[in-house]
Amino acid sequence: MGIRFDLLHPSGEAAFAIGGDKCVRDLNQRAAELLGCSRSGAAGTPCWQVARLTEPTGAPLCRPDCPIWDELERGRLRTRRRVLIPAADAPAVAADLISVAAAPANGSRIELLHLLLPVSPVRVGSDGIGRRWPRMKLASEDKGGDPGGAARPLSVLSRREREILGLLALGRSTEQIADQLFISPRTVRNHVNSTLKKLRVHRRIDAILAYLEPR
Repeated sequence: MGIRFDLLHPSGEAAFAIGGDKCVRDLNQRAAELLGCSRSGAAGTPCWQVARLTEPTGAPLCRPDCPIWDELERGRLRTRRRVLIPAADAPAVAADLISVAAAPANGSRIELLHLLLPVSPVRVGSDGIGRRWPRMKLASEDKGGDPGGAARPLSVLSRREREILGLLALGRSTEQIADQLFISPRTVRNHVNSTLKKLRVHRRIDAILAYLEPR
């Protein structure tokens, strides 16, 4: 996908991408901290060896026969589930895992973009089940967002707004977009603000997620 995650997620969401070969393509620093790995060491490694996420019951979620890929093959292009992030000598961390299928620009196999939204550190009981998890919401599900929790279709955007959103999804900064399109940074920010209002979301990450979903 060619995404620079530190630019794509300035507000701190943990993000990592998995290629069609089920190996880690890239991850940002927040994801590396949560997963207990290094960014350089994770790239090219099978995802189940890096993430090691588990279901609430304690059953492994990250494994060669990943159920998320099964859902992808059945045509479900965005999933959300509660997971546990194990940690050595520390309580497991409960998180919402949001997975979005994205087609790479070079037309190769579909990749997955994962977001990890930590809920709270929890201790796992003897039965392997973590308890008392408050539900974490995306900005698009907050007051004023779309009732269904999803952004409105991109067809509501102008050609220029879609163009700028596409550049944001590639990790371009406001200044880089302004230079590329020969407009001012203020104009870029105005287009971005208009995009968020039209899509009924509150953050750039929600708009980018809507853009990355195959249409």
